[in-house]
Amino acid sequence: MKVGDWVEYQYRHFIYGFTVIGYITEINTTQVKMQPVKIVPTRPNVIDTKKLNEQRFMRDEVTALDDELHPDDRAEIINLSLDSKDQGWFKELMEG
Repeated sequence: MKVGDWVEYQYRHFIYGFTVIGYITEINTTQVKMQPVKIVPTRPNVIDTKKLNEQRFMRDEVTALDDELHPDDRAEIINLSLDSKDQGWFKELMEG
């Protein structure tokens, strides 16, 4: 794993759980600092999915995501750019 790689972290609790999807902003031998882009709760309305602050996780608790883009992923990535309010990324996606 390296800075810029897309990763996910899965948290499971007996009442609720969630998956955090984001990209690595810092990494060392034990930890990964991740900028979350999307939080997917296992049960709706249990956690605030709007809190997308950078988070630190143990390196062995995150999983690298497939970096190949599938045709069906384009709409989802455009939605992510809108959700993150990243106008530059959105314009880049719309040009490509």
